[in-house]
Amino acid sequence: MDELLALFSIYCDAEKASQKCKLLADNHGDAIALEKISVSEFSPGPVVNQEYIARQIFSPIHVEDDNSIKSTAFDDVANKGLSVNRMSLVEVETIHSNGLEKQNRDNAKALESGRPEKANREYLGFVQTKVETVRDYYDEDARVYSVYDSSLNSSREHADICMIKQDTRSNDNVKWVKMFRRKKLQEMFSPLTTPA
Repeated sequence: MDELLALFSIYCDAEKASQKCKLLADNHGDAIALEKISVSEFSPGPVVNQEYIARQIFSPIHVEDDNSIKSTAFDDVANKGLSVNRMSLVEVETIHSNGLEKQNRDNAKALESGRPEKANREYLGFVQTKVETVRDYYDEDARVYSVYDSSLNSSREHADICMIKQDTRSNDNVKWVKMFRRKKLQEMFSPLTTPA
């Protein structure tokens, strides 16, 4: 289990970290057990079922033309981990201000790299759900998602959701099954909470 725990370390190889959820999925039982311990040296403790978590939403990457949220806003759940905020550790206003800061950083980075057409990121707000709702989703008799306390030095409220069941009994439809599970995750989250 130490090898899996190392995936959350700030010293983890970037390539491994970018495939963290796939590596956890290969060790389903240990991936679930890992939720019960702190995986980050900056963590205030494991994420418990009664907590609520929030996912920041940005335009245009996370929304359709009609402003509905795309299931692709949850893509990272299958590889590096879906970044969320533990709402018990952060104020709503801070989630919004952090979202606006990320918007500005991403747009500045696009301009600096000579891609002004990509400098169109806009923070729209966040969606939220209860951790228990995420952990209670099963498919083919196995738990699909895990939630980890992946706190960062600059963001104690940071957590990750990982898809720890990425395979399926039907090898013909693996891609479709992952898309279906991601859509199910999207449906667990509330409508958008926008900044005041």
